[in-house]
Amino acid sequence: MSDLPAHVTEAGLLFQRPTVLNDAAAMEKIVDWGHQQIDVFYPEDPIRAPLNIVRRKLAHMEWNRVIRTQGRELRGMIASSMVQELEFQIQRRQQNLQAQDAETFRRQAVAFDSQQRVREQGALNEIAMRVYETQARLDHELSEKAADAASRRRKKERVAETEHEIAVLVATAIARSMGAASAEKTLEATRLVNDEIARIRKDKKLTEDDKHLQIKVLLETLPTLLRGLRSSDV
Repeated sequence: MSDLPAHVTEAGLLFQRPTVLNDAAAMEKIVDWGHQQIDVFYPEDPIRAPLNIVRRKLAHMEWNRVIRTQGRELRGMIASSMVQELEFQIQRRQQNLQAQDAETFRRQAVAFDSQQRVREQGALNEIAMRVYETQARLDHELSEKAADAASRRRKKERVAETEHEIAVLVATAIARSMGAASAEKTLEATRLVNDEIARIRKDKKLTEDDKHLQIKVLLETLPTLLRGLRSSDV
């Protein structure tokens, strides 16, 4: 006959739970709880229960055996309210730990996203400034050469040169702002922008001034376009 109290035996069934076996703190709590319950169940009373000292010692030894075997030899189900409460406390602690881990991960994700957006905005601002400076330089040069007989030819040459510079800036901006996006998506975005510039340049219905104006508007909306591409990738 076992000297282990019935409810302590039921507590040994908890050792069979994978969630408990993988939780050192839960294991320790069950072990301590079992020893405490044995001491309560077998109080020292030399007059009314002189054998309690022996039974207590035997119960502690049996409980240690259950702990070593992780309750594998035990059968039955947990019916004691005391053990159910113990199990509930362990589950609640594990759920709280999981919630804390989830909150920590969420905060880290928010912080990373914020940092990424700061870097993205910095890249967009930089490219927008470079595009603006390139356009301003072109406008200034064309304005100075307006009275030149060869201004029309020179205007076309400078527009082509500037568009080449812009194509390089576009590729750089997309690559930096899209961050972890795939190379394929980056190349596709670059191609779309450059194709649109080429389409405008080939449109025979537009004057050179109209072409320049449309390309300028396209480039001014570049930051918004890049931001939208990154959002769709996420």
